[in-house]
Amino acid sequence: MRQIDLFSLLALSVIWGGSFIFQRIAVPDVGVFAVASSRVAIGAVILWIYTTSTRKQLHWSKNWKHYAVVGICNLAAPMFLFSYGAKFLPSAYLAILNATVPFWTAILGAAIYRERITSRALFGIGLGILGVIWMTRAGGLEFSLGTTLAFLGCSFAALSYGFTANYVKCFASTVPTLNLTTGGMLIATAILLPLGLANLPNHLPTLKTTLSLLTLSIVCTAIAFLIFYNLVQKIGMNRAVLVTFLVPVFGMSFGVIFLGEMIQPAMIMGATLIFIGLRVIFTEKKA
Repeated sequence: MRQIDLFSLLALSVIWGGSFIFQRIAVPDVGVFAVASSRVAIGAVILWIYTTSTRKQLHWSKNWKHYAVVGICNLAAPMFLFSYGAKFLPSAYLAILNATVPFWTAILGAAIYRERITSRALFGIGLGILGVIWMTRAGGLEFSLGTTLAFLGCSFAALSYGFTANYVKCFASTVPTLNLTTGGMLIATAILLPLGLANLPNHLPTLKTTLSLLTLSIVCTAIAFLIFYNLVQKIGMNRAVLVTFLVPVFGMSFGVIFLGEMIQPAMIMGATLIFIGLRVIFTEKKA
């Protein structure tokens, strides 16, 4: 891997790790709908400007169904659910739950699309599930209705990411990834923006919230996706997804540094089991 690609991978990890901090800052001030809708709306505008300026055609008549799946399952639903999760869960939990996406990808690939799953992959998945259970039972989180729904919602968001990955692989592999995201982002905006406008806060957001929303939308969404797709083109998907290992590290660290969150030993243990499980799965794919 070239040094510039390694730097891009590290930068993407920092950006996506920081996204949980900005959600934790903005959601308590302006609400879940405002954060999720503004994120996809601003991201959609930037990506649409980029695709049109580079003269790329989205071919809506041919690809609208794929854009709808990506928009709903990979953007609107997960971004809303993680925004909701940010209302109740520490950044570390959000980042670690997000890291379970490869496990859901493997499980759904075997269950729905009849992809072969080896005993090694099952072992990796088992470690990941054990890590989540360990983190849940011993991580020090006080479970209420809100935290329980947030935990389940973020888990479902990770599952939704995994479903979309399998769908794109099986049915939309010929559609450029940038087109899928731009078209999907526009669909997600059409879904979430009316909800956001209908649930506007009754006060102006603080400067801190405004800057968090802008950073979340411009840097952590639009620019992050552009970096990711550039990485996919240069080093391939298998290497690009190594960002999965690094995002929780930065997400947890930023939570401690900027929000004063506490990291429990059980959370480290749970994250370690998840990382080992991911390593097992990715090593198998390369073999």
